Amino acid sequence: MDSLVCEEIQLLIARLDVVVKQKSGDSVPRQTVIKFFASVHQLLPDNAACTVLDYFQEFRCCSPSDLQWEANLALVLDGFFNNRSRSSDTRLRALQAMMDAYDLVDLVGDGDEQNFIPRLANSILQNIAEEADVLVLDAVISFMTSVVVSCDIDLFDFVINALRAIVISNRLKSPITSPTSPLVRPGSSETAEHTRSPLEQSPSNVVTRGYVRMFMRLMNFHNDKSQKLFNVLVSIAALDHCEIDARLTAMKLLFRLRADWANRIFITNNSVEAMSTATVLFRTESSLAKKQAEEVANMARLSRTEATMSSRGVRGVSASQGQTGSRQSQMWKYPDLDALPEAAPSLNSPILRSHIHVEGETKDEEHAAERTEYQPCALSLSAWLSTVLNMLKGCDWEIYSFVLVHLPSQLSNHAIFRDAIKEIQELRQMVCDQIRQNSFQEPPQCPGPAPS
Repeated sequence: MDSLVCEEIQLLIARLDVVVKQKSGDSVPRQTVIKFFASVHQLLPDNAACTVLDYFQEFRCCSPSDLQWEANLALVLDGFFNNRSRSSDTRLRALQAMMDAYDLVDLVGDGDEQNFIPRLANSILQNIAEEADVLVLDAVISFMTSVVVSCDIDLFDFVINALRAIVISNRLKSPITSPTSPLVRPGSSETAEHTRSPLEQSPSNVVTRGYVRMFMRLMNFHNDKSQKLFNVLVSIAALDHCEIDARLTAMKLLFRLRADWANRIFITNNSVEAMSTATVLFRTESSLAKKQAEEVANMARLSRTEATMSSRGVRGVSASQGQTGSRQSQMWKYPDLDALPEAAPSLNSPILRSHIHVEGETKDEEHAAERTEYQPCALSLSAWLSTVLNMLKGCDWEIYSFVLVHLPSQLSNHAIFRDAIKEIQELRQMVCDQIRQNSFQEPPQCPGPAPS
């Protein structure tokens, strides 16, 4: 298209956008203007695109009550949401319009002939592994969390596998940031006490926190979905090439799993069981602050001692500063009040077990489990403990130190590893060998002179 024509159209769009936003009486043909905007949506700037989305929201144009609702949704999806050159705010508004349509269809029922919800999920997750806006990704994960709770198992498998592609491919990319992203994501579904800015996380971690949230919402209601989510979280924790923050997020849930006297799984809220070990590893606020104060004092002492030797003094100061900075780069602390993305269920799971008594089920339990998804099933805790064993053989220090702090308290809950006797024996043998050979993994050494 000729550049002059484009400039004239852009000028016309800007003037019409001002007129529509004024809403000055019935003389403004808003519907006609919106139709024109829809026909040239490729040329709309973000402010005009938001005008269209606001109009659709106000008049429920994406609701099944509108005769053109599917065409309007297609415009929202393809014209605005899937256009990754648009701002985060525009794309988030587009996603919100689709979420509203989903909520209504989910409420009234999605007919077999329409198959709307699977088609919508497939369209939103198309090429999701290439998503370059962490805020949009976080909003998509929140939406998919709502979808997987009530969808069938086929759609559940599709959603989980599509999101897992992000975890697998994320480490091969450079850190993802969005120059158009606002500081705060509007419409967040997370409560204030569990809110963590998506911009502070890797895309893999955003997905993993979504998996954790899904597991927590499903662990009391659906055995197959819960099992699959548990297995995915264990696989993320085990992936050496996965982002560290994502692995830690999976481990924060997995290390909180416990079992009661009847082998029913629950998530513990006790966050101070290993305070002494965390203190030794400088993972508490007080111990870290004390260590940093000592490093600052050492730096000042070195500066005074080497004041007469300028070249050596410069090297000593820079090395000491490197030590302090390394301590500030820790990726987890203890206790961590924001370890889980939302509050853990208060009840023990009626369906998830650490061990199944094949001959011990009562008739009441059999009647209670008439629906397939409510039948008790055992999580593969042996696979989780096997993953921990591999970590103890050597891994990133952030992962290794996390295991040292959290494993003892989980091991003290004997029921949780009732089906992992072989792994318990291997763990005992490994610890004995490491004690005898003094082969425990040491923390990384900072560059510079050894502390005095």
